[in-house]
Amino acid sequence: MVSNQYFLYPPKIEWDFYFKKNYDILSTYRKVIINLRNTMKFNDFNFKKELQKAIEVAGFVEPSPIQELAIPVILDGRDVVGQAHTGTGKTAAFGLPILNKLELDGSVEAVIIVPTRELATQVSDEIFRFGKFLGINTATVYGGSSYSRQLKHIQKASVIVATPGRFLDLLRGGKIDIAPK
Repeated sequence: MVSNQYFLYPPKIEWDFYFKKNYDILSTYRKVIINLRNTMKFNDFNFKKELQKAIEVAGFVEPSPIQELAIPVILDGRDVVGQAHTGTGKTAAFGLPILNKLELDGSVEAVIIVPTRELATQVSDEIFRFGKFLGINTATVYGGSSYSRQLKHIQKASVIVATPGRFLDLLRGGKIDIAPK
């Protein structure tokens, strides 16, 4: 695969609205290979000023291809499944729009499910880093760690990053009662 080509599987997307003006579409049948023109900057997404500050502090100016493709779709409230190589910024591609949409009302507003505890820690750290100027807290929930410690973190969290097994244990056991938006 050529480095500037990415796969995007967006359900229910009006292709012309999102992509025609910024991308050359090579194929539109289920799997789309898109050549990027790399013209966007993070400022173009119009994130909350606190989130934009975190992006600038992190030293990011231009979004990666997966970010450029996924962020506008997610900001519009649509579902997307993206595929890109390791290290291309997939966490920021979904995490930044989630953080931008938070109302910061003191409740758990988002749950991110990941397959492993290592990925849970990694994703939680990134979400916390980008959300620090928004004042958000994250809770990392996975098996093999103290229930009480995780429950204490959930009480203060805006975003939970969890593995499926432990998250289901907490829900089924009635230890948490949340309704993310």
